[in-house]
Amino acid sequence: MNKSTTESPAPGNSSGGFTPLAVGLMTGQFIMMVVMVGGNSIFILAIIKYRKLKTINSMFVANLSLSDLILGITMSFQISFFFQPWMEHVKELCILRFQSVNLFSKAALYSLCLTVIDRFIAIIYPLKYTSIMTNTKAYILIAIMWVYAITNSLVPIIFDINTWDTAAFCLYELVTERAYRLYIHTEGLLLSIFLMVCYSYIYMVVRRHKKKIATENTASDRRFIQDKKLAKFSIIIAIVFTICWLPFSIIQEIQAYQFTVTGAFVGNFAVFLGISNSAINPFIYTWKNPDFRSAIKKLLRLQHLPQQTNITSGGPTS
Repeated sequence: MNKSTTESPAPGNSSGGFTPLAVGLMTGQFIMMVVMVGGNSIFILAIIKYRKLKTINSMFVANLSLSDLILGITMSFQISFFFQPWMEHVKELCILRFQSVNLFSKAALYSLCLTVIDRFIAIIYPLKYTSIMTNTKAYILIAIMWVYAITNSLVPIIFDINTWDTAAFCLYELVTERAYRLYIHTEGLLLSIFLMVCYSYIYMVVRRHKKKIATENTASDRRFIQDKKLAKFSIIIAIVFTICWLPFSIIQEIQAYQFTVTGAFVGNFAVFLGISNSAINPFIYTWKNPDFRSAIKKLLRLQHLPQQTNITSGGPTS
């Protein structure tokens, strides 16, 4: 079904120029795209190049970075809608515009869930960790995560579960089924709560071990300290993710029950806050993890790592 061009809320104008709002949005998206692609590419290359960085925890973080990288690449697809308004009137392209963001933001969330599961096992079952969480199991978990994320995101296109035929124009709330939006965003809220609950429990376990660690210095205690640092690293990533995506999820929950033009307008800006998380993550990796930071500096030839630098641990700063 063709949507009338007069009904489209595109920020450009009919004379082929762009409004200040459109210019601002395009500039913001372009800057985010460059940071997301550049930052996450460097991070992934560092893990690929330095074998000692390839811990299981780093695998899950790298998977999160891969989600952010691909989301950054798809920003060029988002920007193209400003220059090619006809794309808004093609059903598949319109829906794909929104589902590409859904796919890779959900992949990032699922990757965070894998990191919390990894840290939970390392902290709660330290002696059994190496047997429970193996490389093979980590790869299987990552594969299952991607299959689930892709399947979820392609449902509106493959099974034609959408409201394109009744939508006035290409807008997320108008072309996506209400039930589907409720499912997607409720799942996101529940998984965010799951992350916070798990990390809160890990924090309590760490506190209980604090006195013992202060009086003893066994190898298992030193490993526990290392796992604690990795847990804190993961907590920061999870908190920032939640802060960035929570406003959009809440707005969409409200919009699913009572659609308003104001809500749609605010939601358009809230989604950019969420996407900005993918640009922030590489800075968190280098800020809180000295081994990642050193490896990236070496990759960029900003410094040479000393021979004795312990990259194996992958531990972040306190």
